[in-house]
Amino acid sequence: MTKLPIGTETRLAPGALFKLEDGVHAWLECVEGAIWVSQTAQPRDVVIAAGESIALAAPHNAIIGAINGPAVVWTGEGRDLSLAA
Repeated sequence: MTKLPIGTETRLAPGALFKLEDGVHAWLECVEGAIWVSQTAQPRDVVIAAGESIALAAPHNAIIGAINGPAVVWTGEGRDLSLAA
């Protein structure tokens, strides 16, 4: 599993899994395709498609993967999570 860098746009190949760790506050935006997001201590996984985004709150780790083909995800750090509604 590859660590997903914060502050970058990353192409996700189908079947490859990426992780966000270190307890960071992160913002994920699906730029192309669709991605699956699984966060520790969260009861449900989330799927977001192109144009959608999700805020991840620390200290939880997350696993991210492309579904139904390749995807592109942008990861940002430290946005005000109250704006994520």
